[in-house]
Amino acid sequence: MSVILSSSGEGSLRREMYKRIKEDLEAIRSGKSTAERVILIVPAQSTLQAEEEGFRYLGGEGFFDFAVMSGAKLRSDILTETGAPSKTAVNTIGRKMLLRRIASTRKEELNSFGSVYGREGFLDMAGDFIVQLKQNDISPSDLVDIQRKLTDEASSLLLSKLSDMQLVYSDYEAVMAGKYTDSEDLLAYTTEKVKESSYISSSIIWYSDFYSFTKRECLFLKALKERATGFNAAFLADEDKYVCGEETAAKLSSILGIARVKVESPGEGAKNMRIVSCSSPYSQSRTIAADILSKHREKGYGYGEMIVLTQDMEGMGENLKRVLGSFGIPVFMDEKKSMQHSLLATIVSSCLEVAAAGFKRQSVLSFLKSGIRGASQDDISLFENYVKQYKIFDKGFLSPFKYGKERLGDETFGLLEAIRQDLEKLFVPFIEKLDAAKNASEKSAALYLFLSEDLKLPAFLEAKASELEEKGFFDAAQELSQGFETAVDLMDQMAELFGDEKMSSEEYADLLISC
Repeated sequence: MSVILSSSGEGSLRREMYKRIKEDLEAIRSGKSTAERVILIVPAQSTLQAEEEGFRYLGGEGFFDFAVMSGAKLRSDILTETGAPSKTAVNTIGRKMLLRRIASTRKEELNSFGSVYGREGFLDMAGDFIVQLKQNDISPSDLVDIQRKLTDEASSLLLSKLSDMQLVYSDYEAVMAGKYTDSEDLLAYTTEKVKESSYISSSIIWYSDFYSFTKRECLFLKALKERATGFNAAFLADEDKYVCGEETAAKLSSILGIARVKVESPGEGAKNMRIVSCSSPYSQSRTIAADILSKHREKGYGYGEMIVLTQDMEGMGENLKRVLGSFGIPVFMDEKKSMQHSLLATIVSSCLEVAAAGFKRQSVLSFLKSGIRGASQDDISLFENYVKQYKIFDKGFLSPFKYGKERLGDETFGLLEAIRQDLEKLFVPFIEKLDAAKNASEKSAALYLFLSEDLKLPAFLEAKASELEEKGFFDAAQELSQGFETAVDLMDQMAELFGDEKMSSEEYADLLISC
C-alpha cells in the first residue's frame, strides 16, 4: 500500500501507476494475490480517458479483472451489495425545498437573512454552506462553539450571519434525522457499510487524478484501505504549487498510515505547461481559441480531444462558448442547468401562478407566449393589447369578452374570445383539482396529470427540441428534451418530503416555483 507522488510530469506518474497496476494484475492472474480485481477510481469526467489509458499502458483487448469507475459508482456498487438505507433520499432540489420551508418558519428570528430567506441566491448559499459543514463533520453545536470563540474578534455582522446559519442548519438536521438522507449522510452511511463488502475485500483499489478530499471522504478512504486487499493513490505535484497534489498526498498518507513514494524522471518536468497573461476575459477566450485552432490544423488534434476547464461556467463559460463559436470551433458545455428561466420553467411557473393566485394577467400572458397552446405570436400580441387596453385581469378572464367588438370586427374579436375560452376550459378544472388536493403528494399528482395529459407537455418539449436540433442548437435541444424529467423529479421530491403535510395551493406553488 502506498501513495505515489510525482513532480516530474503526468507521463511519469502514469507510467509508474500503470506499471504497478500491471504487477497487481499479474499477481492476481498467477494466484499470488488473494485479490480478484483491480479498481481504478478517477473523477467522473475522467473515466473515459482513464479507460483509454488502461488499454494503452496495460495492453490487451479487454479486462475482466480491471475496472475504471468514479467514486460515486464505487459507492453505488457497495450499497447494491450491502444494502442501501431505507430513508428517503434528498437531492439538491429537495434540500432547497427543505431550506425554503425552514427559513420561512424562522424568518422573524433571522437577523441577517430574514429579508432574503426566499431568494434563490440565499437558498443556494445556505445549501452549499451546509454541504461544506457536513463534509467536514461540523455539527450545528460546533457552530455554537465557533461563535463563542469568535465573540471577541469577529464583527457583529459575521456573528449574526453565523447565528442565522446555525439556526437553519440545526432545523435542517432535525428534519433530516431518522427520515431522510442527503449525499453527505449517504457517504457516511456507505463508509460504515464498507466493512461488510466482500467486493471491496477482494479488490486492490487505486485512486488517481484527485487533488483534495474532505474529512468525510478521507474517512471513506480509510475504511477502503482497512477492508481492501490493497490501497494506493497517485498524485501529481508541481514545484510552483499550481497543482496541490503534494499537500493532499501528505495528508492522505498520514491519515491512512501508509508510505509516500516520490517518483522522479529527470529532465521530463512539466514542460507542456505554460502560463499566459491576458488583459480581459475576451482576450483570454481569443487566446484559447487561437491555440485550439493551431493544435487542430498543425498537429492534427481533433476538437473532441481538447478540453477547456473553468470554475466560472456562468461567466467565463458563456464567454468561451461565444468566442469559440465565432471561430467555428464546436463547443459542448458540460454543465448541469437548473430549470430556472427555461421554457419549461415558464410553463410550469405560469400554470401554478394562474392556479394558485388567480388569473394574474402577467401569468396568463407568460403561459400563452410559451407557445404551448398553438396560438401565433401575432394573435398573442393582439390578445395582450386587448386585455391591457380593457384592463382584463383575475376573474375577468372567466367572463366572455364584451368590449371592442365593433372596433375589432367579428373575426378578430372571435379569435380573442376563442383564446379566452381555451384558457377557461383548460385551467378551471385544474384549479378545482389542485384546491381539492389537501397535501403535497396529492397536489403533485394533480400537477403531473395536468402537465402530462391536459397540456401534453412532454410531446410539446420533444417537438421544440427537434426544431432546435435542426437549427444546430444541440445543447439547448438536449436540455429541453430532458426537461420534463427534471420537473417530475421536482414533484417527486415535493411528494417525498412533504407528502401528507397539509398545504394550500398558494404554499405549494410558492415552494415549487422557488426551486
